Amino acid sequence: MPPSDEHHTPLSLAEDIAREQQNPTLRAAVLHLRLGETEQARRLLEEATAKSPHNGAIPLVMALHLAASGDGEGADTWFRKALAAEPDQPEALRAYGLFLLGQDATVRGLRLLRMAAELAPQSLAIGLECAGAAIMCGEYHTARDMSRRILSASPGHPLALRNLGVALAGLGEKAEATDIRRRLHEAGHEAEAQDLDTVLARMEQDIPPGSPLPGDEALHLAFASRSFDISPFRMLPCEHGRDDGPVALSVIVPIKNEVENLPILHREVAQALHDLKQPWELILVDDGSTDGSIEVMEGIAAADPRVTIIVFRRNYGQTAALSAGFKLARGEVVVTLDGDLQNDPADIPMLLEVMAEGNDMVCGWRRDRKDKMVTRRIPSMAANWIINKLIAGTGVQLHDFGCSLKAYKLNIVKNINLYGEMHRFIPVFAAWLGVRIAEVEVNHRPRTHGVTKYNLSRVWRVIFDLLPLRFFSDYMTRPIHFFGKIANYMVALGLGGIALTTLLAKLFGMPGETLTFCLMVEVLLIGGLLILCQGLIGEVLIRTYFEAQGKRQFVIERIIRNGDTCAE
Repeated sequence: MPPSDEHHTPLSLAEDIAREQQNPTLRAAVLHLRLGETEQARRLLEEATAKSPHNGAIPLVMALHLAASGDGEGADTWFRKALAAEPDQPEALRAYGLFLLGQDATVRGLRLLRMAAELAPQSLAIGLECAGAAIMCGEYHTARDMSRRILSASPGHPLALRNLGVALAGLGEKAEATDIRRRLHEAGHEAEAQDLDTVLARMEQDIPPGSPLPGDEALHLAFASRSFDISPFRMLPCEHGRDDGPVALSVIVPIKNEVENLPILHREVAQALHDLKQPWELILVDDGSTDGSIEVMEGIAAADPRVTIIVFRRNYGQTAALSAGFKLARGEVVVTLDGDLQNDPADIPMLLEVMAEGNDMVCGWRRDRKDKMVTRRIPSMAANWIINKLIAGTGVQLHDFGCSLKAYKLNIVKNINLYGEMHRFIPVFAAWLGVRIAEVEVNHRPRTHGVTKYNLSRVWRVIFDLLPLRFFSDYMTRPIHFFGKIANYMVALGLGGIALTTLLAKLFGMPGETLTFCLMVEVLLIGGLLILCQGLIGEVLIRTYFEAQGKRQFVIERIIRNGDTCAE
Protein backbone atom coordinates (compact mmCIF):
# COMPACT_ATOMS: atom_id res chain seq x y z
CA MET A 1 0.00 0.00 0.00
CA PRO A 2 1.70 3.24 -1.07
CA PRO A 3 2.06 5.95 1.55
CA SER A 4 0.25 9.17 0.96
CA ASP A 5 1.13 12.79 1.67
CA GLU A 6 -2.50 13.84 1.76
CA HIS A 7 -4.24 14.98 4.93
CA HIS A 8 -5.64 11.98 6.76
CA THR A 9 -7.66 11.02 9.78
CA PRO A 10 -7.99 7.45 11.05
CA LEU A 11 -11.30 6.97 9.26
CA SER A 12 -10.18 8.41 5.93
CA LEU A 13 -7.11 6.15 5.95
CA ALA A 14 -9.35 3.19 6.80
CA GLU A 15 -11.56 4.07 3.82
CA ASP A 16 -8.53 4.24 1.53
CA ILE A 17 -7.46 0.79 2.73
CA ALA A 18 -10.95 -0.63 2.23
CA ARG A 19 -11.13 0.82 -1.27
CA GLU A 20 -7.77 -0.70 -2.25
CA GLN A 21 -8.61 -4.09 -0.73
CA GLN A 22 -11.96 -4.48 -2.54
CA ASN A 23 -13.18 -6.37 0.53
CA PRO A 24 -16.98 -6.10 1.04
CA THR A 25 -16.78 -6.94 4.75
CA LEU A 26 -14.09 -4.35 5.30
CA ARG A 27 -16.07 -1.72 3.41
CA ALA A 28 -19.21 -2.49 5.42
CA ALA A 29 -17.17 -2.11 8.63
CA VAL A 30 -15.91 1.30 7.52
CA LEU A 31 -19.49 2.35 6.76
CA HIS A 32 -20.46 1.44 10.32
CA LEU A 33 -17.48 3.45 11.60
CA ARG A 34 -18.59 6.44 9.55
CA LEU A 35 -22.04 6.22 11.14
CA GLY A 36 -20.59 5.91 14.63
CA GLU A 37 -21.66 2.28 15.11
CA THR A 38 -18.48 0.99 16.70
CA GLU A 39 -19.71 -2.38 17.98
CA GLN A 40 -20.99 -3.51 14.59
CA ALA A 41 -17.75 -2.33 12.95
CA ARG A 42 -15.59 -4.14 15.49
CA ARG A 43 -17.51 -7.40 14.95
CA LEU A 44 -17.07 -7.22 11.16
CA LEU A 45 -13.38 -6.35 11.43
CA GLU A 46 -12.75 -9.27 13.77
CA GLU A 47 -14.52 -11.60 11.31
CA ALA A 48 -12.48 -10.25 8.39
CA THR A 49 -9.23 -10.69 10.34
CA ALA A 50 -10.09 -14.31 11.15
CA LYS A 51 -10.74 -15.03 7.46
CA SER A 52 -7.57 -13.27 6.21
CA PRO A 53 -4.92 -13.57 8.96
CA HIS A 54 -2.07 -12.57 6.61
CA ASN A 55 -3.70 -9.35 5.40
CA GLY A 56 -2.16 -6.55 7.47
CA ALA A 57 -4.59 -3.94 6.18
CA ILE A 58 -7.53 -5.34 8.16
CA PRO A 59 -5.92 -5.25 11.63
CA LEU A 60 -4.55 -1.80 10.73
CA VAL A 61 -8.10 -0.52 10.23
CA MET A 62 -9.05 -2.05 13.58
CA ALA A 63 -6.03 -0.46 15.27
CA LEU A 64 -6.85 2.97 13.83
CA HIS A 65 -10.44 2.64 15.00
CA LEU A 66 -9.40 1.68 18.55
CA ALA A 67 -6.78 4.44 18.69
CA ALA A 68 -9.30 7.07 17.63
CA SER A 69 -11.76 5.68 20.21
CA GLY A 70 -9.26 6.09 23.03
CA ASP A 71 -8.61 2.37 23.58
CA GLY A 72 -4.82 2.54 23.79
CA GLU A 73 -4.23 -1.03 24.94
CA GLY A 74 -6.46 -2.51 22.26
CA ALA A 75 -4.93 -0.31 19.56
CA ASP A 76 -1.42 -1.40 20.54
CA THR A 77 -2.43 -5.06 20.21
CA TRP A 78 -3.93 -4.59 16.75
CA PHE A 79 -1.04 -2.46 15.48
CA ARG A 80 1.25 -5.38 16.44
CA LYS A 81 -1.02 -7.80 14.54
CA ALA A 82 -0.89 -5.56 11.46
CA LEU A 83 2.92 -5.49 11.50
CA ALA A 84 3.14 -9.23 12.21
CA ALA A 85 1.09 -9.86 9.06
CA GLU A 86 3.01 -7.34 6.90
CA PRO A 87 6.22 -6.12 8.60
CA ASP A 88 7.21 -3.79 5.73
CA GLN A 89 3.97 -1.82 5.47
CA PRO A 90 4.95 1.91 5.62
CA GLU A 91 1.50 3.20 6.58
CA ALA A 92 1.25 0.71 9.46
CA LEU A 93 4.72 1.67 10.73
CA ARG A 94 3.82 5.34 10.39
CA ALA A 95 0.49 5.04 12.18
CA TYR A 96 1.94 2.88 14.97
CA GLY A 97 4.83 5.32 15.38
CA LEU A 98 2.48 8.26 15.77
CA PHE A 99 0.38 6.27 18.20
CA LEU A 100 3.42 5.47 20.37
CA LEU A 101 4.40 9.13 20.41
CA GLY A 102 0.93 9.84 21.71
CA GLN A 103 1.52 7.29 24.46
CA ASP A 104 4.81 9.06 25.41
CA ALA A 105 6.84 6.11 24.04
CA THR A 106 8.90 8.55 21.98
CA VAL A 107 11.96 6.37 21.40
CA ARG A 108 9.92 3.45 20.02
CA GLY A 109 7.77 5.83 18.01
CA LEU A 110 10.80 7.47 16.43
CA ARG A 111 12.29 4.05 15.58
CA LEU A 112 9.13 3.02 13.71
CA LEU A 113 8.95 6.33 11.86
CA ARG A 114 12.56 5.87 10.80
CA MET A 115 11.69 2.43 9.42
CA ALA A 116 8.70 3.90 7.57
CA ALA A 117 10.90 6.66 6.11
CA GLU A 118 13.45 4.10 4.90
CA LEU A 119 10.72 2.02 3.23
CA ALA A 120 9.05 5.08 1.66
CA PRO A 121 11.82 7.64 1.05
CA GLN A 122 9.59 9.48 -1.42
CA SER A 123 6.95 10.26 1.24
CA LEU A 124 7.20 13.88 2.27
CA ALA A 125 4.75 13.45 5.14
CA ILE A 126 6.61 10.54 6.75
CA GLY A 127 9.89 12.41 6.42
CA LEU A 128 8.48 15.52 8.12
CA GLU A 129 7.01 13.43 10.91
CA CYS A 130 10.26 11.55 11.41
CA ALA A 131 12.18 14.82 11.70
CA GLY A 132 9.59 16.18 14.11
CA ALA A 133 9.77 13.05 16.26
CA ALA A 134 13.55 13.30 16.32
CA ILE A 135 13.22 16.87 17.61
CA MET A 136 10.88 15.60 20.33
CA CYS A 137 13.54 13.08 21.40
CA GLY A 138 16.41 15.57 21.20
CA GLU A 139 18.03 13.62 18.33
CA TYR A 140 18.94 16.72 16.38
CA HIS A 141 21.42 14.98 14.06
CA THR A 142 18.62 12.73 12.80
CA ALA A 143 16.27 15.69 12.44
CA ARG A 144 18.94 17.66 10.54
CA ASP A 145 19.73 14.82 8.14
CA MET A 146 16.06 14.03 7.49
CA SER A 147 15.20 17.69 6.87
CA ARG A 148 18.09 18.11 4.44
CA ARG A 149 16.96 15.00 2.57
CA ILE A 150 13.47 16.46 2.23
CA LEU A 151 14.87 19.81 1.06
CA SER A 152 16.96 18.11 -1.60
CA ALA A 153 13.77 16.66 -3.08
CA SER A 154 11.56 19.68 -2.33
CA PRO A 155 13.71 22.83 -2.10
CA GLY A 156 12.31 25.63 0.02
CA HIS A 157 9.67 23.52 1.78
CA PRO A 158 8.76 25.73 4.77
CA LEU A 159 8.17 22.95 7.31
CA ALA A 160 11.39 21.18 6.37
CA LEU A 161 13.28 24.48 6.62
CA ARG A 162 11.76 25.16 10.01
CA ASN A 163 12.64 21.69 11.30
CA LEU A 164 16.18 22.10 9.94
CA GLY A 165 16.51 25.42 11.72
CA VAL A 166 15.33 23.92 15.00
CA ALA A 167 17.73 20.97 14.61
CA LEU A 168 20.65 23.28 13.91
CA ALA A 169 19.75 25.45 16.88
CA GLY A 170 19.60 22.33 19.02
CA LEU A 171 23.11 21.43 17.85
CA GLY A 172 24.37 24.87 18.81
CA GLU A 173 24.72 26.11 15.20
CA LYS A 174 22.90 29.35 15.90
CA ALA A 175 24.25 31.29 12.91
CA GLU A 176 22.87 28.78 10.40
CA ALA A 177 19.56 28.61 12.28
CA THR A 178 19.30 32.41 12.19
CA ASP A 179 19.98 32.39 8.44
CA ILE A 180 17.13 29.88 7.92
CA ARG A 181 14.84 32.13 9.99
CA ARG A 182 15.74 35.02 7.66
CA ARG A 183 14.96 32.91 4.59
CA LEU A 184 11.56 31.96 6.00
CA HIS A 185 10.74 35.62 6.69
CA GLU A 186 11.79 36.64 3.19
CA ALA A 187 9.70 33.87 1.63
CA GLY A 188 6.64 34.99 3.57
CA HIS A 189 6.36 31.88 5.73
CA GLU A 190 5.63 33.84 8.88
CA ALA A 191 4.14 30.99 10.94
CA GLU A 192 7.21 28.78 10.45
CA ALA A 193 9.54 31.73 11.07
CA GLN A 194 7.69 32.51 14.28
CA ASP A 195 8.10 28.89 15.41
CA LEU A 196 11.83 29.17 14.85
CA ASP A 197 11.95 32.55 16.61
CA THR A 198 10.32 30.98 19.65
CA VAL A 199 12.79 28.10 19.78
CA LEU A 200 15.81 30.40 19.36
CA ALA A 201 14.54 32.66 22.12
CA ARG A 202 14.06 29.74 24.49
CA MET A 203 17.48 28.33 23.71
CA GLU A 204 19.09 31.67 24.42
CA GLN A 205 17.46 31.63 27.86
CA ASP A 206 17.89 28.22 29.40
CA ILE A 207 18.34 25.32 26.97
CA PRO A 208 21.91 24.11 26.36
CA PRO A 209 22.81 22.74 22.90
CA GLY A 210 21.89 19.10 22.42
CA SER A 211 19.10 19.10 25.02
CA PRO A 212 15.55 18.11 24.09
CA LEU A 213 13.08 20.94 23.68
CA PRO A 214 10.48 21.50 26.40
CA GLY A 215 7.22 19.63 25.90
CA ASP A 216 5.03 22.38 24.43
CA GLU A 217 7.50 23.50 21.77
CA ALA A 218 8.50 19.96 20.84
CA LEU A 219 4.94 18.73 20.43
CA HIS A 220 3.93 21.74 18.38
CA LEU A 221 6.93 21.51 16.06
CA ALA A 222 6.79 17.78 15.60
CA PHE A 223 3.39 17.62 13.93
CA ALA A 224 2.38 21.14 12.98
CA SER A 225 2.21 19.83 9.40
CA ARG A 226 -0.97 17.95 10.43
CA SER A 227 -0.19 15.49 7.65
CA PHE A 228 -1.74 12.67 9.66
CA ASP A 229 -4.59 14.20 11.58
CA ILE A 230 -4.69 11.88 14.57
CA SER A 231 -3.79 13.88 17.64
CA PRO A 232 -0.38 12.23 18.02
CA PHE A 233 0.08 13.31 21.61
CA ARG A 234 -2.93 12.02 23.53
CA MET A 235 -4.89 10.19 20.81
CA LEU A 236 -8.07 12.15 21.32
CA PRO A 237 -11.17 10.44 19.82
CA CYS A 238 -11.67 11.29 16.18
CA GLU A 239 -14.74 13.48 15.70
CA HIS A 240 -17.10 11.38 13.65
CA GLY A 241 -17.83 12.60 10.16
CA ARG A 242 -14.72 14.77 9.73
CA ASP A 243 -12.83 12.20 7.73
CA ASP A 244 -12.19 12.90 4.08
CA GLY A 245 -10.09 16.01 4.13
CA PRO A 246 -11.07 19.61 4.76
CA VAL A 247 -14.60 20.63 3.78
CA ALA A 248 -15.89 24.04 4.79
CA LEU A 249 -19.60 23.56 4.06
CA SER A 250 -22.02 20.63 3.92
CA VAL A 251 -25.44 21.18 2.30
CA ILE A 252 -28.00 18.52 3.29
CA VAL A 253 -31.23 18.03 1.33
CA PRO A 254 -33.85 15.34 2.17
CA ILE A 255 -35.44 14.00 -1.02
CA LYS A 256 -38.70 12.17 -1.58
CA ASN A 257 -40.14 11.96 -5.10
CA GLU A 258 -38.52 15.13 -6.48
CA VAL A 259 -37.37 13.73 -9.82
CA GLU A 260 -38.13 16.95 -11.75
CA ASN A 261 -36.60 19.25 -9.13
CA LEU A 262 -33.28 17.46 -8.61
CA PRO A 263 -31.32 18.74 -11.67
CA ILE A 264 -32.50 22.30 -10.97
CA LEU A 265 -31.61 21.95 -7.29
CA HIS A 266 -28.08 20.75 -8.05
CA ARG A 267 -27.52 23.53 -10.57
CA GLU A 268 -28.80 26.24 -8.20
CA VAL A 269 -26.69 25.00 -5.27
CA ALA A 270 -23.57 24.92 -7.47
CA GLN A 271 -24.29 28.44 -8.73
CA ALA A 272 -24.92 29.77 -5.23
CA LEU A 273 -21.60 28.35 -3.97
CA HIS A 274 -19.57 29.17 -7.07
CA ASP A 275 -17.67 31.98 -5.32
CA LEU A 276 -17.06 30.04 -2.11
CA LYS A 277 -13.29 29.77 -1.73
CA GLN A 278 -13.33 26.60 0.41
CA PRO A 279 -14.44 23.08 -0.63
CA TRP A 280 -18.09 22.13 -0.10
CA GLU A 281 -20.26 19.04 -0.42
CA LEU A 282 -23.92 18.35 -1.24
CA ILE A 283 -25.54 15.44 0.62
CA LEU A 284 -28.80 14.17 -0.90
CA VAL A 285 -30.76 11.81 1.36
CA ASP A 286 -33.34 9.70 -0.47
CA ASP A 287 -36.23 9.00 1.89
CA GLY A 288 -38.04 6.22 0.05
CA SER A 289 -38.55 7.79 -3.40
CA THR A 290 -40.54 5.78 -5.93
CA ASP A 291 -40.52 8.12 -8.96
CA GLY A 292 -36.99 7.61 -10.28
CA SER A 293 -35.33 10.22 -8.06
CA ILE A 294 -32.58 7.76 -7.07
CA GLU A 295 -31.49 7.25 -10.68
CA VAL A 296 -31.36 11.02 -11.25
CA MET A 297 -29.27 11.49 -8.09
CA GLU A 298 -26.87 8.75 -9.17
CA GLY A 299 -26.36 10.56 -12.47
CA ILE A 300 -25.67 13.83 -10.65
CA ALA A 301 -23.18 12.14 -8.30
CA ALA A 302 -21.38 10.48 -11.20
CA ALA A 303 -20.86 13.89 -12.84
CA ASP A 304 -20.05 15.86 -9.66
CA PRO A 305 -17.78 14.27 -7.00
CA ARG A 306 -18.94 16.85 -4.47
CA VAL A 307 -22.33 15.08 -4.30
CA THR A 308 -22.95 12.29 -1.79
CA ILE A 309 -26.11 10.16 -1.84
CA ILE A 310 -27.65 8.32 1.11
CA VAL A 311 -30.40 5.86 0.15
CA PHE A 312 -32.86 4.65 2.80
CA ARG A 313 -34.49 1.22 2.53
CA ARG A 314 -37.90 2.83 2.99
CA ASN A 315 -39.51 6.11 3.99
CA TYR A 316 -38.49 7.15 7.53
CA GLY A 317 -39.40 10.85 7.48
CA GLN A 318 -37.63 14.16 7.21
CA THR A 319 -36.14 14.02 10.72
CA ALA A 320 -34.44 10.68 10.02
CA ALA A 321 -33.16 11.96 6.67
CA LEU A 322 -31.59 15.00 8.29
CA SER A 323 -30.09 12.85 11.07
CA ALA A 324 -28.40 10.62 8.49
CA GLY A 325 -27.07 13.68 6.68
CA PHE A 326 -25.72 15.16 9.91
CA LYS A 327 -23.85 11.92 10.65
CA LEU A 328 -22.02 12.01 7.31
CA ALA A 329 -21.50 15.79 7.15
CA ARG A 330 -17.87 16.90 7.17
CA GLY A 331 -18.20 20.67 6.84
CA GLU A 332 -17.42 23.16 9.59
CA VAL A 333 -20.86 24.61 8.76
CA VAL A 334 -23.95 22.57 7.83
CA VAL A 335 -26.83 24.06 5.79
CA THR A 336 -30.18 22.32 5.36
CA LEU A 337 -32.94 23.05 2.85
CA ASP A 338 -35.91 21.33 1.25
CA GLY A 339 -35.68 19.58 -2.11
CA ASP A 340 -38.90 21.11 -3.52
CA LEU A 341 -37.12 24.33 -4.65
CA GLN A 342 -39.28 26.50 -2.40
CA ASN A 343 -36.14 27.33 -0.40
CA ASP A 344 -33.77 29.38 -2.56
CA PRO A 345 -30.14 28.13 -2.53
CA ALA A 346 -29.07 31.66 -3.50
CA ASP A 347 -29.72 32.61 0.15
CA ILE A 348 -26.97 30.28 1.43
CA PRO A 349 -24.16 32.90 1.11
CA MET A 350 -26.27 35.32 3.15
CA LEU A 351 -26.66 32.73 5.93
CA LEU A 352 -22.89 32.18 5.93
CA GLU A 353 -22.26 35.92 6.19
CA VAL A 354 -24.57 36.20 9.19
CA MET A 355 -22.88 33.18 10.80
CA ALA A 356 -19.49 34.83 10.24
CA GLU A 357 -20.65 37.66 12.52
CA GLY A 358 -20.28 35.28 15.47
CA ASN A 359 -23.51 33.30 15.42
CA ASP A 360 -23.63 29.55 16.00
CA MET A 361 -26.89 29.02 14.12
CA VAL A 362 -28.80 31.05 11.52
CA CYS A 363 -32.48 30.38 10.79
CA GLY A 364 -34.42 31.44 7.71
CA TRP A 365 -37.69 33.37 8.01
CA ARG A 366 -40.17 32.93 5.15
CA ARG A 367 -41.79 36.33 5.67
CA ASP A 368 -43.47 36.37 2.26
CA ARG A 369 -44.49 32.73 2.29
CA LYS A 370 -45.91 31.20 -0.92
CA ASP A 371 -48.17 28.57 0.65
CA LYS A 372 -51.89 28.07 1.22
CA MET A 373 -53.28 30.12 4.09
CA VAL A 374 -55.60 27.59 5.78
CA THR A 375 -53.63 24.36 5.49
CA ARG A 376 -50.08 25.70 5.84
CA ARG A 377 -49.69 29.28 7.05
CA ILE A 378 -52.24 29.49 9.88
CA PRO A 379 -51.18 26.19 11.53
CA SER A 380 -47.56 27.30 11.19
CA MET A 381 -48.24 30.64 12.88
CA ALA A 382 -50.01 28.85 15.74
CA ALA A 383 -47.14 26.40 16.19
CA ASN A 384 -44.55 29.19 16.14
CA TRP A 385 -46.47 31.07 18.84
CA ILE A 386 -46.64 27.96 21.07
CA ILE A 387 -42.95 27.15 20.62
CA ASN A 388 -41.91 30.73 21.42
CA LYS A 389 -43.93 30.55 24.63
CA LEU A 390 -42.23 27.27 25.45
CA ILE A 391 -38.69 28.67 25.16
CA ALA A 392 -39.41 32.18 26.42
CA GLY A 393 -36.84 31.76 29.20
CA THR A 394 -33.96 31.22 26.77
CA GLY A 395 -34.16 34.69 25.25
CA VAL A 396 -34.53 33.22 21.73
CA GLN A 397 -37.69 34.10 19.80
CA LEU A 398 -38.09 33.13 16.13
CA HIS A 399 -40.78 33.90 13.57
CA ASP A 400 -40.47 30.66 11.61
CA PHE A 401 -39.33 27.41 13.24
CA GLY A 402 -40.60 25.38 10.29
CA CYS A 403 -38.29 26.90 7.66
CA SER A 404 -35.88 24.19 6.53
CA LEU A 405 -33.29 26.69 5.30
CA LYS A 406 -30.93 26.91 8.28
CA ALA A 407 -27.18 27.01 8.91
CA TYR A 408 -25.54 25.31 11.88
CA LYS A 409 -22.06 24.87 13.23
CA LEU A 410 -21.19 21.20 12.95
CA ASN A 411 -20.79 20.58 16.68
CA ILE A 412 -24.42 21.59 17.30
CA VAL A 413 -26.01 18.97 15.03
CA LYS A 414 -23.45 16.28 15.91
CA ASN A 415 -24.50 16.42 19.56
CA ILE A 416 -28.29 16.32 19.11
CA ASN A 417 -30.25 13.08 18.69
CA LEU A 418 -33.51 13.59 16.79
CA TYR A 419 -36.68 11.48 16.87
CA GLY A 420 -40.22 11.80 15.53
CA GLU A 421 -40.66 15.19 13.85
CA MET A 422 -38.11 16.91 16.08
CA HIS A 423 -35.98 18.44 13.31
CA ARG A 424 -37.97 21.67 13.42
CA PHE A 425 -37.12 22.00 17.12
CA ILE A 426 -33.33 22.04 16.67
CA PRO A 427 -33.32 25.81 17.45
CA VAL A 428 -35.07 24.98 20.73
CA PHE A 429 -32.41 22.44 21.70
CA ALA A 430 -29.72 24.88 20.64
CA ALA A 431 -31.29 27.67 22.68
CA TRP A 432 -31.22 25.49 25.80
CA LEU A 433 -27.52 24.83 25.13
CA GLY A 434 -26.95 28.58 25.19
CA VAL A 435 -25.71 28.98 21.61
CA ARG A 436 -26.04 32.23 19.72
CA ILE A 437 -28.94 32.13 17.22
CA ALA A 438 -29.83 34.65 14.51
CA GLU A 439 -32.76 34.88 12.09
CA VAL A 440 -32.79 36.40 8.59
CA GLU A 441 -35.48 36.87 5.98
CA VAL A 442 -35.12 34.46 3.06
CA ASN A 443 -36.77 34.10 -0.30
CA HIS A 444 -39.64 31.61 -0.51
CA ARG A 445 -40.92 30.36 -3.85
CA PRO A 446 -44.08 28.53 -4.89
CA ARG A 447 -43.75 24.84 -5.73
CA THR A 448 -43.63 24.39 -9.51
CA HIS A 449 -42.91 20.63 -9.80
CA GLY A 450 -44.05 17.62 -7.82
CA VAL A 451 -46.59 17.26 -5.04
CA THR A 452 -46.31 18.68 -1.52
CA LYS A 453 -45.65 16.17 1.29
CA TYR A 454 -47.24 18.41 3.94
CA ASN A 455 -50.85 18.27 5.14
CA LEU A 456 -52.88 19.06 8.25
CA SER A 457 -51.93 15.75 9.88
CA ARG A 458 -48.50 17.24 10.55
CA VAL A 459 -50.10 19.83 12.82
CA TRP A 460 -51.05 17.10 15.29
CA ARG A 461 -47.60 15.57 15.09
CA VAL A 462 -46.03 18.92 15.96
CA ILE A 463 -48.40 19.33 18.92
CA PHE A 464 -47.63 15.82 20.20
CA ASP A 465 -43.88 16.48 19.86
CA LEU A 466 -44.20 19.59 22.01
CA LEU A 467 -45.09 17.51 25.09
CA PRO A 468 -41.84 15.44 25.20
CA LEU A 469 -39.94 18.56 24.19
CA ARG A 470 -41.17 20.36 27.30
CA PHE A 471 -40.62 17.26 29.44
CA PHE A 472 -37.01 16.76 28.32
CA SER A 473 -36.21 20.46 28.72
CA ASP A 474 -37.63 21.12 32.19
CA TYR A 475 -38.44 17.84 33.92
CA MET A 476 -36.00 15.19 32.71
CA THR A 477 -34.15 15.16 36.05
CA ARG A 478 -37.34 15.55 38.14
CA PRO A 479 -40.11 13.65 36.34
CA ILE A 480 -42.29 13.42 39.47
CA HIS A 481 -42.91 17.15 39.17
CA PHE A 482 -44.25 16.76 35.65
CA PHE A 483 -46.44 13.75 36.35
CA GLY A 484 -47.42 15.20 39.71
CA LYS A 485 -48.97 18.21 37.99
CA ILE A 486 -50.95 15.95 35.67
CA ALA A 487 -52.06 13.84 38.64
CA ASN A 488 -53.27 16.96 40.43
CA TYR A 489 -55.36 17.95 37.43
CA MET A 490 -56.80 14.45 37.08
CA VAL A 491 -57.71 14.19 40.78
CA ALA A 492 -59.30 17.65 40.67
CA LEU A 493 -61.21 16.72 37.52
CA GLY A 494 -62.41 13.47 39.04
CA LEU A 495 -63.55 15.00 42.33
CA GLY A 496 -65.12 17.93 40.52
CA GLY A 497 -67.03 15.58 38.21
CA ILE A 498 -68.31 13.50 41.11
CA ALA A 499 -69.40 16.61 43.01
CA LEU A 500 -71.10 18.07 39.94
CA THR A 501 -73.07 14.94 39.09
CA THR A 502 -74.13 14.50 42.72
CA LEU A 503 -75.25 18.15 42.88
CA LEU A 504 -77.19 17.85 39.64
CA ALA A 505 -78.91 14.69 40.86
CA LYS A 506 -79.92 16.29 44.16
CA LEU A 507 -81.12 19.60 42.76
CA PHE A 508 -82.64 18.61 39.44
CA GLY A 509 -83.31 14.92 39.82
CA MET A 510 -81.52 14.08 36.58
CA PRO A 511 -82.16 10.58 35.23
CA GLY A 512 -79.52 7.87 35.64
CA GLU A 513 -78.74 7.79 31.94
CA THR A 514 -77.61 11.42 31.98
CA LEU A 515 -75.49 10.90 35.06
CA THR A 516 -73.93 7.81 33.47
CA PHE A 517 -73.14 9.81 30.35
CA CYS A 518 -71.41 12.52 32.41
CA LEU A 519 -69.32 9.90 34.22
CA MET A 520 -68.37 8.30 30.90
CA VAL A 521 -67.17 11.67 29.57
CA GLU A 522 -65.09 12.13 32.70
CA VAL A 523 -63.60 8.64 32.40
CA LEU A 524 -62.69 9.29 28.77
CA LEU A 525 -60.97 12.55 29.67
CA ILE A 526 -58.96 10.91 32.44
CA GLY A 527 -58.19 7.94 30.19
CA GLY A 528 -56.92 10.29 27.49
CA LEU A 529 -54.53 11.93 29.95
CA LEU A 530 -53.32 8.51 31.12
CA ILE A 531 -52.62 7.39 27.56
CA LEU A 532 -50.79 10.66 26.93
CA CYS A 533 -48.57 9.98 29.95
CA GLN A 534 -47.91 6.46 28.69
CA GLY A 535 -46.85 7.91 25.36
CA LEU A 536 -44.41 10.19 27.14
CA ILE A 537 -42.92 7.25 29.04
CA GLY A 538 -42.65 5.45 25.70
CA GLU A 539 -40.67 8.42 24.32
CA VAL A 540 -38.18 8.07 27.19
CA LEU A 541 -37.90 4.30 26.73
CA ILE A 542 -37.39 4.45 22.96
CA ARG A 543 -34.61 7.02 23.36
CA THR A 544 -32.98 4.78 25.95
CA TYR A 545 -33.29 1.80 23.58
CA PHE A 546 -31.63 3.57 20.66
CA GLU A 547 -28.96 5.54 22.49
CA ALA A 548 -27.87 2.93 25.04
CA GLN A 549 -27.22 0.39 22.26
CA GLY A 550 -25.87 2.83 19.68
CA LYS A 551 -28.71 2.00 17.28
CA ARG A 552 -30.20 4.38 14.74
CA GLN A 553 -33.87 4.86 13.86
CA PHE A 554 -33.39 4.30 10.12
CA VAL A 555 -31.78 1.71 7.85
CA ILE A 556 -29.45 2.81 5.08
CA GLU A 557 -29.45 0.71 1.92
CA ARG A 558 -26.30 2.26 0.44
CA ILE A 559 -24.11 5.34 0.37
CA ILE A 560 -22.62 6.72 -2.84
CA ARG A 561 -19.61 9.03 -2.50
CA ASN A 562 -16.79 9.84 -4.93
CA GLY A 563 -18.11 7.25 -7.38
CA ASP A 564 -17.95 4.49 -4.75
CA THR A 565 -21.06 2.63 -3.58
CA CYS A 566 -20.93 1.19 -0.09
CA ALA A 567 -23.83 -1.14 0.70
CA GLU A 568 -25.20 -1.60 4.20
